[in-house]
Amino acid sequence: MILGALLSAVKGKADQPSARCMLGEIRTHGLKKTSSAWLVEYLGLTFPASAAAIDLAAIESKLLTTAVFRSAKATIHNHPDRPSDCYLDLDLEEKWTVMPVLRAVVGGGTPLGVLGAYDTHAMGSLWTLGSELRRYGNAPTGGVVWAKAPRWRQGDHAIGIELWQDNRERVIFKPNADAASWRFTSLATSLRAYYFAPLLGSLTLHPGAWQQGLDLKISRQDPIEAQPLLPEATPADLTRIQLDNARTTTARILASLVLDQIQINNMDNDGTRITLAMGPMADGKNTYSVVEAELFNYQLLRPDTE
Repeated sequence: MILGALLSAVKGKADQPSARCMLGEIRTHGLKKTSSAWLVEYLGLTFPASAAAIDLAAIESKLLTTAVFRSAKATIHNHPDRPSDCYLDLDLEEKWTVMPVLRAVVGGGTPLGVLGAYDTHAMGSLWTLGSELRRYGNAPTGGVVWAKAPRWRQGDHAIGIELWQDNRERVIFKPNADAASWRFTSLATSLRAYYFAPLLGSLTLHPGAWQQGLDLKISRQDPIEAQPLLPEATPADLTRIQLDNARTTTARILASLVLDQIQINNMDNDGTRITLAMGPMADGKNTYSVVEAELFNYQLLRPDTE
């Protein structure tokens, strides 16, 4: 019995990787959709690496906060053929990341219907690709398509592009009138592109928390038609409507500073996001200065376990 216990102790010790061993590779289990190349880049590991420098808890947290894995377990094992070498073993369970969108909004006199879908882990690389069809009331159907990577590269960059096209109908009243005299239809198109990079880099524990970047948005409104709703609607009214709703194009570019602790410090989505942005906006005739500030704070209400 003593000999058996000694043999078990020796075997158990042999199974434990040495802190001096060198990591040479990553082995994964449970991946069906996720790109292995993306996984290695996102974790920011370079090989060979000292096993003593690997924080397994931080790796698990970084994977879970992507919200595309249901579970993540990281362990280090000795290489079976090279005792001085070891490898990082990742046991992962993926989530279903394709989400349908179906919603209706009523109120305000103009109902809105939306139908679409998006994937938060497109190509297995944490890109979000999506599109929606949107219809306001009886106006022609519009839509939006987008592609974005909120945790690009090693999770500390953000990049995205959105293209919107909406057809809007508005009813127009004369001064002191009880009934609308015209129905005006316009086409609104906008393009937004943004890029954010880490501000302080390795000077912070979570470099993605502080970001700096540029946010560009170009919007255009094109009048389509104006329809009279009352017999007494006059050409003068139409002229006024066309002048008030002429074709317009605006462009703005904002320099932004962001503090985003949400989905960085933990997987519970608790945290604060602060955005400060400023820059010029032009409409072809005038140039304006734009200043924006946003503050979000999310805290989950947890039951008292005491």
